[in-house]
Amino acid sequence: SHIRPHLQDYHPLADRKSVVAHAKDVLVALCGRDEKWLMDLLGGQEIAHAKDVLVALLNTQGVLLVQEKGENGRLLNIPALKPEEVMW
Repeated sequence: SHIRPHLQDYHPLADRKSVVAHAKDVLVALCGRDEKWLMDLLGGQEIAHAKDVLVALLNTQGVLLVQEKGENGRLLNIPALKPEEVMW
């Protein structure tokens, strides 16, 4: 069973120190997965810390689009879920 978060419960800009934590929580909850799943996906692309990610979006085909921080940050398309596993 998948847990569907209430997005209005997340206000990451209210506390800039916790922006990364809130973003991870929302993404993981929307995918019905855990933080280890997300970090394994990122680690497979040699991203050791979520704080090194500028933005991450999961599209309706189950591809995680990741933009790394920094001048040389990569734009990655990471297969994350099967399209039928996407819950929206």
